[in-house]
Amino acid sequence: MKKQVILLNGPSSSGKSTLAACLQRLIQAKRRERYDRLWMIRVSCPPEVLREREAARGNRCPGSAEASAAYLFPKNGYDLTVDTHSMTAADNAGWIYGHCFHKAVLYIHGKSGSASESEHYKALFPEREVMGLDYQTFTPWETGTEIRAAVEALKAENKRVILIANSIGAYFSMNAGIDTMIEKAWFISPIVDMEKLITDMMRWANVTEAELEARGTIHTAFGEDLSWNYLCYVRNHPTCWTAPTQILYGSRDNLTSIETIRNFAKKHHAALTIMEGGEHWFHTEEQMRFLDDWIMKENHP
Repeated sequence: MKKQVILLNGPSSSGKSTLAACLQRLIQAKRRERYDRLWMIRVSCPPEVLREREAARGNRCPGSAEASAAYLFPKNGYDLTVDTHSMTAADNAGWIYGHCFHKAVLYIHGKSGSASESEHYKALFPEREVMGLDYQTFTPWETGTEIRAAVEALKAENKRVILIANSIGAYFSMNAGIDTMIEKAWFISPIVDMEKLITDMMRWANVTEAELEARGTIHTAFGEDLSWNYLCYVRNHPTCWTAPTQILYGSRDNLTSIETIRNFAKKHHAALTIMEGGEHWFHTEEQMRFLDDWIMKENHP
């Protein structure tokens, strides 16, 4: 059976045993499954508190608590630090539990997709609650509002949120104003320059800007609607995205050029992975295996 280990490290008399007992009761009450993961938690309190607790126990060598604090190893690299003087054991247990377990993945599908696609990612993020959003609108200003509301609801539950967004779902997400609320983003074949895509489609359909402005909306032979209001919104709302981001791109993507995706990745400091022969829609067995390996490699380096 897979297990999850939470290591409490701190000096003698810092309150590790009491905290461990509270944390065990909390985990058992929540009946959490356990996965392969080691969490390093530093348990600390002020030196004067260590001395008081050491003296109260009466079975410790005077000065041993402060000495163990001075020689505590490692000094850095902890996932979380808790103070057993300023917070109770129960409060610290809740804080640790929330940090280690209270995590979510929000999946935003692309055109003609659905929230059910999020099922695929549950095996790739076993430590997180994975869910998809079936948004009901199809413009960046409306869908962005839906996505933001979903993220805010997760944050209200004190959840740490990872975003996975596909194709136009990534563009909608970047218009949601959520980049400071998420821990990390994974973009699959993202639309990163909507203005260029729209003007490319206008060229394919032999539609000029003057025609589009005059008619408002134009239906194309390839099934896409061109909208003057949409184009104006895109031009008036340039992409602003600061969240740590991983991008997966197929070299045969017919909607976004490799130059466009590279420019976006460079400008926004995103890590870019290119699958040679990959398409905009990752769907074949080979493409999905590449996608899974990409996530596993970056999520569990």
